[in-house]
Amino acid sequence: MELSNYQWLVLERNIEVALKEKIISDYSLLAKTKKQTLTVSELAWLNNVILQQRK
Repeated sequence: MELSNYQWLVLERNIEVALKEKIISDYSLLAKTKKQTLTVSELAWLNNVILQQRK
């Protein structure tokens, strides 16, 4: 997945918040984001879960 460094950084921060707030519990998603290896399908799943929890 091609993102700018800024986009990766924002995504990393948002995943850290989601982990802290216990919206998600899979720290491998944060690791993949830091390595910039997160896939489109993983990002779609994250968006779905986070949106559902914030209702």
